[in-house]
Amino acid sequence: ESCIKIEKDNIKILDIGAKNWFYVQEIYNFFKYNNFEKEIWLDGIEIDAFRVYADFHTRYDYAIHYSKGLKNCRYIAGDFLKHNEKYDYITWFYPFVTEFPLLEWGLPLRTFRPQEMLEHALASLNPGGIIIIKNLNEKEYEIQEKLFQKLDIPYKKEPQCLITISQNIS
Repeated sequence: ESCIKIEKDNIKILDIGAKNWFYVQEIYNFFKYNNFEKEIWLDGIEIDAFRVYADFHTRYDYAIHYSKGLKNCRYIAGDFLKHNEKYDYITWFYPFVTEFPLLEWGLPLRTFRPQEMLEHALASLNPGGIIIIKNLNEKEYEIQEKLFQKLDIPYKKEPQCLITISQNIS
């Protein structure tokens, strides 16, 4: 919560790899209640949005259902690397930093581009913007940290969570 203070009237947030966005209300409420006087816009992006579940509904269908009634909320079916909007905050839960989980999720290996994704996420931040990345486990946390170091991106460590700010880390 200490990283959630941007001095702007309106806040634009992106959630990368939103899947079916079952948690959208929690993200929305977290940012809304930490910036209650500000207007927020929340986008979720998912490359595999039209995967069909056993009940014949897609991830997209579920995401629209879960985000219903949330003001300024948009679910985007698409490739993040082709998405070129700017954001104040980016959340990224369990990014693929090894090939095995990506393949287990049924995504093609050509979509495994962790370094390119991180570079694009950083380029997608407005000045002073913040990326919050939550990794699945210690192994993935260490791999993610090495990507930050390789790209010379300043970051702040939290337990299994790495935070970067597009200007200076305090």
